[in-house]
Amino acid sequence: MDSLKEVEVNTARDALALLSRMVYRKYGDEVLPLIGEVCRKLGRAIGNQMRKNLDSFDLKSVGNVFLEGARRRKSPVTLLELTEKRIRVKSERCGLGLAGAGRPICEAMMNMDIGIFEAATGEEIALSILKTVADGDECCDVIFTLKG
Repeated sequence: MDSLKEVEVNTARDALALLSRMVYRKYGDEVLPLIGEVCRKLGRAIGNQMRKNLDSFDLKSVGNVFLEGARRRKSPVTLLELTEKRIRVKSERCGLGLAGAGRPICEAMMNMDIGIFEAATGEEIALSILKTVADGDECCDVIFTLKG
């Protein structure tokens, strides 16, 4: 997508994604740490709110709630794996509107989801991005794993 004018903004999350993409386009790689930091803070705030409504804080329980939220937002997410230590999901489109924006901005913005999982579980989380539509792949395929 060459023109960002077509990007629909319905939530604050959408606005952050669009703003991050615009700032990255203008200033390049030097802004990625800032984007990552802001996204992680937003994710942690979301994860802390999620935690208040959970009975169990293990990755599997948090993963189920995370997927319910994605489905409510009508994100076409497919669950590939969900265990106590790992969650793998696939999506045919980027929930942040980053298609074609490049892998670096995807990696920075995925700090939001890392923050969600870390705050909700109380554990450190590692992210592996196997595929991303931000880099031209046909889908997003990501794995969240408990560190340690």
